[in-house]
Amino acid sequence: MYPHQTYRSRQAIINFLIVSVWLCVKIRIRRLCIRADAWMATIKICSLYKTCFMELELTRACFSDGTNGEILYNGSHLVYTIELPWKDNHTGVSCIPEGRYQLIKRHNQQFGDHFLVENVPSRVGILIHPANDAIKELQGCIAPVLQITGFGEGTRSRDALTMLRGLIYPVFTRNEKVFLTIKFYQHEHS
Repeated sequence: MYPHQTYRSRQAIINFLIVSVWLCVKIRIRRLCIRADAWMATIKICSLYKTCFMELELTRACFSDGTNGEILYNGSHLVYTIELPWKDNHTGVSCIPEGRYQLIKRHNQQFGDHFLVENVPSRVGILIHPANDAIKELQGCIAPVLQITGFGEGTRSRDALTMLRGLIYPVFTRNEKVFLTIKFYQHEHS
């Protein structure tokens, strides 16, 4: 491909985006949602009858001393996570089971702005909130961290939660839903 062809194709894409955004604003139809994330820019087409939503994935490895995981968005790493070990979903001592859960924006004095994980089987009040030691600080919740330091242990949890909020809160502002799909990729005794 010649350099002038690359420039022309880039210019055509830019012109398409400008016209599309102008039409979207002018006609006030939410068919084209443009989202600029800190990690990547994506264009998403939304039909008039479907709502747009964000899909996150948490893959995790369970060990007897704790669970370590990673939250991904569109296949790209966002943050690591720590949780309690898997103990058959028993309240207060186990991480939650695999599944797809809706996240809800939440605020309280203890954790500030954080997330509620909805409709966890046989559990209530499961949150995504800051913590650096799963055994000492969690009762079934998920803690984002920037670095894993051991089984169920990590560092800079508040910074990791701030990063997650930066990505997820704009979605809530647009009245769209956020889902987290949790999958095990390793059990210690598998």
